[in-house]
Amino acid sequence: MIGNQRSLGRIRPRLPAVLVVVFLPAALHAESITIQNTSPVPIVVQASSIVGKQVNRAAPAMLNPNDSTPGIQLPGNKVITIYDAKTPNKVLYQGVIPAGNQDLNLGIVVDPKTGKFVKLEKLPAAPGTDKDK
Repeated sequence: MIGNQRSLGRIRPRLPAVLVVVFLPAALHAESITIQNTSPVPIVVQASSIVGKQVNRAAPAMLNPNDSTPGIQLPGNKVITIYDAKTPNKVLYQGVIPAGNQDLNLGIVVDPKTGKFVKLEKLPAAPGTDKDK
């Protein structure tokens, strides 16, 4: 009976190690997302994701017109929030990008009639980011 209790105690420390080995590859293969400011106004882009009960946030990026964010690499689904650079408490857009394994290059689509941010749209890959090399 004492032998069974000792063997159960030895299994517990192995469980976290097994979980790390199982879930680590998924976290390492998170895609890179680049967002380009195609609007005529400066904006701030903030990306975050929730994995388990932990919120991960990328550094906010201030983008002038035609600027792009550095590659955003977060595991899981990403919540993208775009703020007006002049009034940071004004949210212009918020949306979710599902987790994937392909790098994305996104541009901001602005409705020409209202001037409001509508969505993020896929753009062609940026020059110099050839994946075949």
